[in-house]
Amino acid sequence: MEQLLATSNIANKVRNTRLPRTKPLLPLFETVSNSLHAIIEAEKVKLLKKGDGEIIIECIRNGDKDTLASLPDIDTYPINSFIISDNGIGLTDENLKAFMEADTDHKITIGGKGIGRFICLKAFREMNIQSQYVNKNETIESVKFDFKATKEGFHNFTNLKPNSNGHGTKINLNGLKAEYQTHLEYGLHSVARELVAHFLLYFIRKQAPSIILKNQNNLEYNANNIFNTEFKSDVQSKKFKIGDAVFTLFLTKSLKSQSHKLHFCAHKRSVIKEGLFSKLIDLGKYSIKDEENNRFYYQAYVIGDLLDEFVDTERVGFNFPDGNEEDTEDDEESIGINLSKLRKGAIQCIEDILADYLHNVRTQKVENYRPTINEELPQYRSTLKHRLIDVMQLPPDLPKDKLDIELYKIDSKWRLEVKEHKIKLLEEEKILQTTMNILKKYEQFLEEFNEIGKSDLARYVVHRKTIIELLEHLIENKDSEVF
Repeated sequence: MEQLLATSNIANKVRNTRLPRTKPLLPLFETVSNSLHAIIEAEKVKLLKKGDGEIIIECIRNGDKDTLASLPDIDTYPINSFIISDNGIGLTDENLKAFMEADTDHKITIGGKGIGRFICLKAFREMNIQSQYVNKNETIESVKFDFKATKEGFHNFTNLKPNSNGHGTKINLNGLKAEYQTHLEYGLHSVARELVAHFLLYFIRKQAPSIILKNQNNLEYNANNIFNTEFKSDVQSKKFKIGDAVFTLFLTKSLKSQSHKLHFCAHKRSVIKEGLFSKLIDLGKYSIKDEENNRFYYQAYVIGDLLDEFVDTERVGFNFPDGNEEDTEDDEESIGINLSKLRKGAIQCIEDILADYLHNVRTQKVENYRPTINEELPQYRSTLKHRLIDVMQLPPDLPKDKLDIELYKIDSKWRLEVKEHKIKLLEEEKILQTTMNILKKYEQFLEEFNEIGKSDLARYVVHRKTIIELLEHLIENKDSEVF
């Protein structure tokens, strides 16, 4: 090929590409994703045996190369580049042509968006690319070029003499920009763990090749080993539906994560991750101990065809046709898909999978509250008896005053429901055919109505006691001349 010409203004494409500074590893993940696809392609055309795929990621840090190589611990040195090598199919004529085409649909059937290289240039100064491949004549060819955020994009294109009979690609993500570097955890193990979490569905389905991450001092981690040792193998799954759309939730246990997380995925890659504690408080903020005394956090992954379809171009969110992704009053009335509905469906899935565990946690929580209710908040004894499920949903470890407020909300709702029940019962009495049916309906109503009467008496006693305590407190303050 005599000359490479970009079919778009590359600098402008990079400028218009969105990459939050809080996602500094996304360019690495985009490059690894391309390597995964290249390995799959090589397996399909019999260039590579199933299971022989390999990806090597080298972390290049600030500092003298020889000095870094001699130090036992270099994780505190900032990362400025990543070198990613694979033994995939390489930049064949077809793949190179697609690389040159902005917004290419070359890999659209497997989730390719055609902008991964622009995401890389958003965070890195340049990409240095070298690739060797088998051409249509079954001879080996090798190319090398630089890709930069200039109008032309492509620089220093060179045809090289093949150095072996192998095939694959080596990409240097060179020069991480300061605004992204400050948001990057430098530890090699942290990078490896983030990579496993991002591509976890590949590991769960045993579709990941060998992926090795290396430091310049020869410290290395095997991503498959991290998955096998830091994620429990007992992955649970459950399907759920929103309208006609089917989604699957995978729930796994991570021994090294820092919190319970919910991931929404597209094309087997994590796109949005959210903390689970605020959505399912009975999981708790802290790790859970299993039967072997290992402590872990739950990691949930949601997949579905609609998530694949509506993931945005940069893979940092979803563009659902319903538009509104937040909880609203009419959320349940809308017929489209949004993130709020997905979240609710996923949380219900987790509730179902962990039903026994959550029931035990909530039962213990109620037992912890019971003495306070019986001794200090007796007006809510009937509330606890008749609205136990609602009480079980309260946050744990509430102090007495906040527990009082939350129980008051449940109690008020219950009282309203009983009044509505009375009105409905009087209307139904006109159409009920037998005395037995009437008695059964009245029996349930009278039981709850009498319980409310008892709680009113207890409420009066507590109210009187509170007034007396306040008056005594005010008198004490006056006697000490503080009042």
